[in-house]
Amino acid sequence: MSAQLAELLALGLCCPRCKGDFDLAGASELSCTTCDVRYPVILGIPDLRVFPDPYIGIEEDRAKGVLLAGSGEGRRWEDLAARYYDITRDTVPAAQAERFAAGLRAALPRSLATLERWEAMAGAPLSPSNRLIDVGCGTAPLLVAAGARAGAKVGVDVAFRWLVVGKLRLADAGVHAHLVCACAEALPFRDGAFDVYATQGTLENVRDQEKAVGESRRVLRDDGRLWIATANKHSLGPDPHLGVPAGGLLPDAVAARWARSRGALPPQRHLLSRGGLLSLLRSASITNSAVGVPAVPAAQRAGWPPLARMAAWTYEMVRSSALGERLLQIVGPTLLATARP
Repeated sequence: MSAQLAELLALGLCCPRCKGDFDLAGASELSCTTCDVRYPVILGIPDLRVFPDPYIGIEEDRAKGVLLAGSGEGRRWEDLAARYYDITRDTVPAAQAERFAAGLRAALPRSLATLERWEAMAGAPLSPSNRLIDVGCGTAPLLVAAGARAGAKVGVDVAFRWLVVGKLRLADAGVHAHLVCACAEALPFRDGAFDVYATQGTLENVRDQEKAVGESRRVLRDDGRLWIATANKHSLGPDPHLGVPAGGLLPDAVAARWARSRGALPPQRHLLSRGGLLSLLRSASITNSAVGVPAVPAAQRAGWPPLARMAAWTYEMVRSSALGERLLQIVGPTLLATARP
């Protein structure tokens, strides 16, 4: 068994279905000793999903991940991400691919700003003694941002192909973290395994938000911290998937038709407003929560067109006052929440 798998088991890795122990016999497969379900380990990443990514089947996702890994030798993570969009032109049109790629390039400064805002809202920074789980980690920018500020770090995502890119991103940054392919609604970790549960840009995309939030509560210690960043349904800015101003306010059927008319897959999501986010937390008996909005740091804005930079400057001016921040919680692009379950 690899050292990475051994470390994951020490962190509480277990069967996502029954929470049983895994057989330690090999490095290419994990077998649950209770329910006897077997899970592959591909490119060193355990695939513990109980259902697929909404946009792609499990086998196709694995195949694309392996293809990306095979083309990654000697490349940077940005090259691997660009390669992914090269092989998905049938479902991700060029304009949408460039918008997504720009988002990936800006993800590290955005994650750093989000992390600092969470810490300020929670009144408690990360520390090297903290075990951090990043659910919906994608290409792992938040894990890179956390770096040495946290101790053991685990990234979970339902998209195997993005974890392959994330693995290279972590290596490029010299950050040690574990990656696991799994569902937010069925995390393969024991109760109370982590000190901090963070998720950004994921809660709006899961199948079952109540289950996902319930899992966050389960895997946190009693005094753990829950940190959430999610797209705002009532945002007046460009929709992260469609690129349409105030796109979150469009009925699902209209958003789907818009996407299809441009050769893109319709978004599979359930966007939340400020009230919806707080209601969701309350449904999981999480009442000790606060809501805020993130900063848009200069490094994130680098390369933006002039109009977008002006909009970001205006956003920062509005955010600088308490009244402005409250307004942005209603119509701003992103909502942050911190809580102690």
